[in-house]
Amino acid sequence: MAESNEPPAVAAAREVLEELGVQLSIGRVLLLDWEAPHGPWDDQLVFVFDGGVLGPDLLKALRVSDPEISEFEIVEVSEALRRLRPDMANKLERALAAAESGTFDYAEEQKFLGGDAGLGQVPS
Repeated sequence: MAESNEPPAVAAAREVLEELGVQLSIGRVLLLDWEAPHGPWDDQLVFVFDGGVLGPDLLKALRVSDPEISEFEIVEVSEALRRLRPDMANKLERALAAAESGTFDYAEEQKFLGGDAGLGQVPS
């Protein structure tokens, strides 16, 4: 979660450092999804950034450093998709597709409105 007046990419790098103990170079935005208010949260923009490929040294350095996380495990994408909630699995699939194709994806409440061409268009 971004702090007040904190740019999203800076927030992403800070969250990774706080929660997993490693400093990552945050790349481009792969996915932007607007989510309507739910539970105790107001509406929000969810940014998914390209965090790159973690080499062996970075993988060894990963450690849980935040009480929000009890444990983590490195798994294949197919296994991650199986374990994630459907909405999170959908975001992961869309982000991976955007990373592979070099595009950007935009969604509103998990309704994907397309990549770069979908920006600036009012959904019907």
